[in-house]
Amino acid sequence: MLVSSRTLPSFRMLKLMVQKLFAQEFGTELGVRVSHL
Repeated sequence: MLVSSRTLPSFRMLKLMVQKLFAQEFGTELGVRVSHL
């Protein structure tokens, strides 16, 4: 339980970084689509 609670914030930050990367590479529209996955 403690491990999952620690990995959750890092996963969210990783997801946010990926969204920014996609937004820069493919544009905001695709970035928004990826964020809904």
